[in-house]
Amino acid sequence: NEIFSIEEYGLYFAKTKHDMGDVYMKLAGSEDRKANIQKALECFSEAIRIYTNEDYPLIHEEIIKKMENIKK
Repeated sequence: NEIFSIEEYGLYFAKTKHDMGDVYMKLAGSEDRKANIQKALECFSEAIRIYTNEDYPLIHEEIIKKMENIKK
């Protein structure tokens, strides 16, 4: 078994977390809205740790907008 580090595979981690956030948002439309929204926010928060505004401004802004829309 190989263990992958965030330092080495950070972009894969961020992409996966971003995608998972999107999936949880879709699930929130059909089941356990509160729990799935919370999971989406957690995933998006993890993604922007890697997708910083300095290094990935477009993706960072996209995720921030998604998070803001969730909180409305």
